Amino acid sequence: MAAMRTAVDQDVLRFTKAISACGRSSRWQEACQLLADMERESVWGNTFTYNAAMAACGKGRQWQRALALFATLGTLTVDKDLVSYNTAINACKDGENWAYALQLLSEVSESGLQADVITLNAAVSACEKSGQWQRALELFGSLEARNLAPQAVTWVGVIGACTRAALWMEALGCLCRHLGDVPNTPPNVIVYSATINACEKASQWQQALSLLMQLEQQSLEKNVVCQNSAMSACVKCAMWQLAVQLFADLEDEASVVSYNTAIAAYDRGGNWQMALAVLAELLAGPRRPDLVSFNTAINACKDVGFDLQSKHVSFPLSGEA
Repeated sequence: MAAMRTAVDQDVLRFTKAISACGRSSRWQEACQLLADMERESVWGNTFTYNAAMAACGKGRQWQRALALFATLGTLTVDKDLVSYNTAINACKDGENWAYALQLLSEVSESGLQADVITLNAAVSACEKSGQWQRALELFGSLEARNLAPQAVTWVGVIGACTRAALWMEALGCLCRHLGDVPNTPPNVIVYSATINACEKASQWQQALSLLMQLEQQSLEKNVVCQNSAMSACVKCAMWQLAVQLFADLEDEASVVSYNTAIAAYDRGGNWQMALAVLAELLAGPRRPDLVSFNTAINACKDVGFDLQSKHVSFPLSGEA
């Protein structure tokens, strides 16, 4: 009997490892198939098995399947642990199902488990993605009562909630609190990026540029996302020359979004020739332009009667010059 039990345990371990491997490489279909194979072979998975399958589905953006697996745990003699709840709440984020995320958060305490910062991060993100910024801020405020220190992803989630509510000053306040919490969480460029995005959405170009300068003072490397947001803020406020300068600073790091914003900057400045020059540079490089690239360039040319769509004007539609 003991030998048989050992063999069964080895089978469970073998399947669980295989499902985990599938999850790491985003092969959620294979993970689900392995789970079905276990049932067919009368090998009953444990908490780790189902957590691995849920994680595989979550990584594959199959949030409905992840939640279905979580619900299945309730019908089996398999205990849910904190990882189970964290994975399910994270799936709620992808599905923008904030109400169920908060329900699961309540169940964590009711089941005798202690929510950790990962649990709260997932719940904050679920509320933020669903536009429930008030609830996201409430959850963030509960961290101290739970004796949990916010992580960079926590700050990004709550700043994202402020952004959705056009609360750019509150977003700046969150960044200040983040910087004041340096012993626990060192300054993070992603937190800065989220705050610059909040300023961009509110057309606060001075604040966006000020934050870019702070990045350098903090010895943090500016990334293209930060630069793009600051460029966009300048374009919105007719500070197109500043946007063009930020674009020039990017050099080889410029993305398609960077090029599109630069084209929009020249459009705002009434310089259709430079707008077309930027489009031509994009077309000649390794990055592929998108519909926004052409539409923005067309808009830059319309006031001077230049038809970019004319058969006499030829632009390659690929990255080839």
